Amino acid sequence: MGHLSTNIWIDCDPGLDDFFAIKLAINSVRVNIVGISTVGGNCSVYQATQNAISAISPFNNKIPIYMGSERSYSGENFRYALDIHGRYGLPVKQNTTNLKSFNIDAQRGMKLFFDKSSSPITIVALGPLTNIAKFIKANSESMKNVERIIVMGGAISVPGNITKYAEFNIWNDPKASKIVFSSEIPIYLVGLDVTNYIHASRQDLNKMGKLSCEIMEPWFKQNKPGAVFHFHDSLAVLTVIKPNYFTFETKRITVETSGKSIGQTKLSQTGSLVNVATVLSHGLTKKYLIKNMLSI
Repeated sequence: MGHLSTNIWIDCDPGLDDFFAIKLAINSVRVNIVGISTVGGNCSVYQATQNAISAISPFNNKIPIYMGSERSYSGENFRYALDIHGRYGLPVKQNTTNLKSFNIDAQRGMKLFFDKSSSPITIVALGPLTNIAKFIKANSESMKNVERIIVMGGAISVPGNITKYAEFNIWNDPKASKIVFSSEIPIYLVGLDVTNYIHASRQDLNKMGKLSCEIMEPWFKQNKPGAVFHFHDSLAVLTVIKPNYFTFETKRITVETSGKSIGQTKLSQTGSLVNVATVLSHGLTKKYLIKNMLSI
């Protein structure tokens, strides 16, 4: 990609790691955020939308934000992760916005942009895949300019982080995940197999900027001594900014949609072809994230 800017649409459920992933994208000349859609997951879709607004302000208030799905593809309630991210989806409440002004939902917002776009679009999905699955089912023709979908989710060769089988985003809407994986759009999966290895500790606070400290210091206080913060979602964005940090292998993956292993992403001879991140440069990645994201 050289130094050309890549147009990305971020679908997210901020969430602390989503919040910093958006900051990372805003701070990079390698990406151009063309839109943001929100979904329930780490917190309610209403809180996620508030947090997304806070993440882009005051840096770039021109990025359109659309509120998406409140429940999963099957209509079930999401299981929130407030115990991990904080009572507001973040450990510190951000400035509030009147959400009555959000009269265009994610499905309409995505269609309006995707239909008129003449340039390739990369979707970076940082939460449950509900919005994207719904859009694929209803607007397959509108996806013609979507070059790829980068998904932060899954656990192929490591245990899950919500059950021993499943990673949180996939587990929260496995049916949507299966739809997206089988869409024939190139899927790049950035899962716990690589994201587990990149994290910040309390000792890294002295390397952080004012805003990052204001958010991260109370997070560390709310957690047990020795707790580390995983950058999960930021690594999905980083695959666009620094693709040379990652190695992907094409594998056949299926998603379990029922039973005790619901949400599991596993190898299967009959599964969908997915490009799975298997190796990343640990030292360079953490150094880059702290310098370009947590220094704010």
